[in-house]
Amino acid sequence: MKMSQRAALYVGAISLLLAAVAVPILFDMGDKPFVPALAQVAESPVPAAASPGTDAAASAAPVTAEAVSAPAASPDSGIGTEFPAASPEAVPAAFAVPGFAVSPDTPVIHASSPSLSAPATAAAANVTGSVYNGGSGGQRTVSIAVLYYHSVQVMPGSTAVVSPDKFTEQMQYLADNGYHPLSMAEFSDIMEGRAAAPQKPVLLTFDDGYVDNHSTVMPLLAKLGFPATLFMSPGVMDDKRFINWEEAKDLRDSGWDIMPHGMTHPYLTKLTPEEQAWQITEARKQIEEKLGVTADVFCYPYGEYNNATLKILTDNGFRYAFTIEQGKTTPKQHPYKLKRVFVNGEEDLSALVRKLTKW
Repeated sequence: MKMSQRAALYVGAISLLLAAVAVPILFDMGDKPFVPALAQVAESPVPAAASPGTDAAASAAPVTAEAVSAPAASPDSGIGTEFPAASPEAVPAAFAVPGFAVSPDTPVIHASSPSLSAPATAAAANVTGSVYNGGSGGQRTVSIAVLYYHSVQVMPGSTAVVSPDKFTEQMQYLADNGYHPLSMAEFSDIMEGRAAAPQKPVLLTFDDGYVDNHSTVMPLLAKLGFPATLFMSPGVMDDKRFINWEEAKDLRDSGWDIMPHGMTHPYLTKLTPEEQAWQITEARKQIEEKLGVTADVFCYPYGEYNNATLKILTDNGFRYAFTIEQGKTTPKQHPYKLKRVFVNGEEDLSALVRKLTKW
């Protein structure tokens, strides 16, 4: 065989080998779903199981008291990379938490850990054991499905994003089947025993403040006469993916409650108590000043919190705080550990119907 022929065979063999390696790599990269920044991408069921967006090896690890409630974010997800935690220099000295220190190994409280203590609050005393009048059948315990969404747009492969068509179908189902979406004031009155609950009460919540909550969701809910609650982070408004103050005012005027989600959607458990206090109270302050509302209900970014977080909420008179632990909300839950129901963008209507009727 001539030298030129042998060289051609070698080049061909090398090309085939490179192609065999490159093809699966390209497919692997192409199959990775894009997840919008800030979105909490998993239901984080309890006990821990494989969560959407995590691999089998990671989800098989046992959950301990130190484990966080939200799944680990992949490097290409945008989660936790574009919104760095506040530096100590950015936190005013006035936000020191007197008499409370947290060591670096202070455990993150997983929402399913009843053994971890939390401060007793007046709100907890008020809501524990609350019941409402169920009509001629007597009294029954409150049970409210608090649904939580993120972005409503077309983004196949992301569990945190619900398509407009699916969202419209879900809201029409609620309207056609006797569900009663609540304002935060109605939710509070029912939870604290001041008012009777309607049949099939639900609370619609939206995390992060994506701009499509204004452009897509608001008109539909207004048409149906549904209120909703938005948990927003004022410090990310320069990012065009999120609403600005004018859009927040539109939502307020359309019957939405606007509540804090931290200034920059940080991992609270990675911050000092002083940094946490600034993130929580500054977000509330800006919302109340800009919108003229009371913003005393918090939602934990990424579902994470620790004892420092609970003390800050108590000291600053927050009424409730929502987790990402799955289940319906009842007055027996600690007011700072309220459960919610994740709406998975990859599931169909029947999955949501099952969630509405379980627990």
